[in-house]
Amino acid sequence: NLEVVKVRDQFEIENNSALLYDRGNGNLIDNLKVFETPERIIVYAATDRGIGQTENHDRVVINAPVSQFAVLDGMNSAAPSQILASKILAFPDNLGRSLEEAESELKMRRIPEGTCLISAKLTPEKILKISQIGDCGAMVFDSKGEHKFSATHEVKIRTQTLPIDDMKEFGITQTSQKLISTFPVSFFSASYSGKPYCYDDIQLEQNDTVLLFSDALWCNFSEKEISIMIKHNNNPQDLFKKISETLMRKMLAEKSLIFAE
Repeated sequence: NLEVVKVRDQFEIENNSALLYDRGNGNLIDNLKVFETPERIIVYAATDRGIGQTENHDRVVINAPVSQFAVLDGMNSAAPSQILASKILAFPDNLGRSLEEAESELKMRRIPEGTCLISAKLTPEKILKISQIGDCGAMVFDSKGEHKFSATHEVKIRTQTLPIDDMKEFGITQTSQKLISTFPVSFFSASYSGKPYCYDDIQLEQNDTVLLFSDALWCNFSEKEISIMIKHNNNPQDLFKKISETLMRKMLAEKSLIFAE
């Protein structure tokens, strides 16, 4: 499509699998890489050590051939995010096995730290499947910049409906439904024994914008701020640059405030 042609004029577009872990200088735009999925969807990806950090604990997984993507926010160490990211690459399209293999290696190597995760799988029908562990997140906006979906630290409860025949202990003799709330685990580690929190499928439309991110984004931007940036930046590379530069300014201001206090 026309957008792909425009991007090819500015970037070398890759269609392979990759694990990103740039050290960088705090500015995501300097580490930007561009990928294309079999559905001809353009993916912009970058990670950076952040301001004031000597090591990048985070990882970004791009499994372009199978349209699978993940952002991992390492906690106090790069080892858990690196191990889990490598397993996601080793077992594409099988997140459950990736988690099992990573848990086993963390135990074997006696690594106590953990990582958060947001994983997205895009089907050929352009249905997006989101899985979450911890406070990494995802947002989807339509072509006009209007919000369609959020998976953030604030979205913590999913309600399931299960059929039952009897609730006598509650004084009810017959009913057909029972509501059960489930909560996502806070992070992945060697002691992990649950499953990622899976959201309802999202049907993507032409020119939708999908963001996958660590907590650096939701800690510094509201959904309204991101929506405004999408509305005022007509192409993805301009949007990525605007988010990156604004995030850097906000984090520098926050760092200055902390030192001042």
